[in-house]
Amino acid sequence: YHFEDVGGVQGARSVQVDSVQPLLLENLALRSCCQEAWVLSGKQQVAKENHQVAKDVTVHQALLRLP
Repeated sequence: YHFEDVGGVQGARSVQVDSVQPLLLENLALRSCCQEAWVLSGKQQVAKENHQVAKDVTVHQALLRLP
């Protein structure tokens, strides 16, 4: 949902999720207040501000679920 939302705001012509993986909480600085964590990698086809040609942009996005 969040990945597609960012693509919508950026005006992405297409979005593609390549992988979604859990993060180990013991590796996070926020581990004491985080219930779960995930990292998503994907591509979005986006045109820069005044350009017509869209290019693939690799996006890495982390989701930290807090209570």
